[in-house]
Amino acid sequence: MTRKLEVCDLLELRNVQSCAEYATEIFQHMYQEEKRLAYPKNFLENQTEIDRKKRSYLVDYLIEVHYKFKMWPETLYVTVGIVDRYLMKKSNLSKKNLQELGITAIHIAGKYEEIYPPSLEKLVKVTQC
Repeated sequence: MTRKLEVCDLLELRNVQSCAEYATEIFQHMYQEEKRLAYPKNFLENQTEIDRKKRSYLVDYLIEVHYKFKMWPETLYVTVGIVDRYLMKKSNLSKKNLQELGITAIHIAGKYEEIYPPSLEKLVKVTQC
């Protein structure tokens, strides 16, 4: 992927702190990393009990929890990334542990992304409702 310098980049060339001259290399690197770290299209095929529908229910549930605690959007993205990476690596997750996986992922993502993440006790209370 090649990216041409745009007008805004050309205007930023005068600004010493903007790094506009490196924009093309940065975008090339980011594109390569995106290709390298992309999930395979069939990453759920190794699951015995979890399918796309159950994963979508989990993501919907995580969106509700995310909204309830007024978390940053990045937290939700990291949460779904953690869930997907776990599902890709672990082949025999039972559907009764799916909610636990989601709450654990949102707890880890909250610790990473949020300034004041919800406590584990509050997250556990949400699961018991």
